[in-house]
Formats: sequence, C-alpha cells, structure tokens
Amino acid sequence: MSENTFEVEGFRFNVPEYYQRVPSEPEDPAGSIPLVVQTGQAYCFVLAHHIDEDQRMPYDQETVIDAVHGFL
Repeated sequence: MSENTFEVEGFRFNVPEYYQRVPSEPEDPAGSIPLVVQTGQAYCFVLAHHIDEDQRMPYDQETVIDAVHGFL
C-alpha cells in the first residue's frame, strides 16, 4: 500500500495515499493537517496537530485498556 508522509512540528507520520488533505478551517489549531477519506461505508476525518505531553494518550497497554473500559 502506498503512503503519504506528513510532518507536524517535527513529528512525521504516514497515512495511506487514499487520504486526501483538505483545507483547514479557521478554528483548526495552527499548523494542523486535516485529512479525509470516504468510502461507501464510512467517512473518516483526521486532524493531525501537536498536543502537549500531558494531553497525550498513555502508551502502556494496561492503562489504555483500563481507559477504554472506563469509557465504555
């Protein structure tokens, strides 16, 4: 599968090439990258932007699972 690479404040990430970059809205965070893809079954919108470390999702599996269970 082919991918496109984007960079936000020094962090690089890859997305499948079928995601299309769309224009930012005025209320979007500065430097953000909006991406969309639509199929017959779904519409996906991704807004990639920098967040502070205290806002990031935890990386250890147990904490992530506990958070998902708490949300559900």
